Amino acid sequence: MKEQRDHFLAMQFEAQHAHYMRHYGKAAFWLIERSKEPVGRLYLDEWENELRLIDIALMPEHRGRGLGGAMLADVMSAAVSRGKAVRAHVEKSNPAQHLYARLGYRVIEDKQVYDLLEWYSKAGAEQPDGMPPGAVGLALGARKVAVGRGLSAVFGPQMVSGPRKILR
Repeated sequence: MKEQRDHFLAMQFEAQHAHYMRHYGKAAFWLIERSKEPVGRLYLDEWENELRLIDIALMPEHRGRGLGGAMLADVMSAAVSRGKAVRAHVEKSNPAQHLYARLGYRVIEDKQVYDLLEWYSKAGAEQPDGMPPGAVGLALGARKVAVGRGLSAVFGPQMVSGPRKILR
């Protein structure tokens, strides 16, 4: 049973990753680790005027502990350093909607099931409002960076062939 589940999850991951790469060919894929254990993932693409948050996910047992906020803080810090907005499609029923609202994201377009959210720094801001500074490293080409709250992010296509590392 476990072998079938793992096979199904691997196939699901490969299909989703192929979709992201087909539609967002330059996107960076990050495996998020805590104490060298995978706890989540992040797909991020850099466009002319924005950082597009394609997918952010944490394992259920790691949600609600500030880790998602730490990940978003680094994305937002990277956006500040580039003078860009952060945008993401988020399902209306996603509990993380509260986190996005608390961080200052606003709905800029209603896409029926999803909201297109946007965050843009106030002029001269160095860090997202109310968030501790993180290591501004996401999407900068580093192989591994500290994110904050004991998290690190490992960049790379090398993780794509090993979805079981993500889906334990």
